[in-house]
Amino acid sequence: RSLTEAQFLTWSPGLRIGMASLSAAAARTLLASASGPGTLFAIFDADALVLPLSVHGADSGRRLVPYGMEGQRKVRDVLAEAGVPRSERAAFPLVLDAEGTSLWLPGVRSSACAPLTAGSERALMLYTAAAFGYDPAALEMDS
Repeated sequence: RSLTEAQFLTWSPGLRIGMASLSAAAARTLLASASGPGTLFAIFDADALVLPLSVHGADSGRRLVPYGMEGQRKVRDVLAEAGVPRSERAAFPLVLDAEGTSLWLPGVRSSACAPLTAGSERALMLYTAAAFGYDPAALEMDS
């Protein structure tokens, strides 16, 4: 299912995934001050992503390069290490770019793909509805 900035994507009861554009400076501030980066929200260099983004079930063949780690890991192994029951892993949401690169397991782990760099100007934030105790529009997001 496609992920757009216009609305939340409801994956399952209680899990809503959103997407928002913001400046790289605002993203850096958010990363430095908010709790939950990589789990409740993930931030990427918008110019390094291949759009559109979509959400799929985390089937057994997918791989992820976890942020802060080296090398690829099987998505099912990352989910197992996070304590996700085996019966829920195949249906767990996984955000992919247009080329099928794994970007984010909401609530679990972000990938190292398209990180913000010193030269980044625009950022793209993926987040769960529970990530912020207020409307994400309260952040200084670009239109």
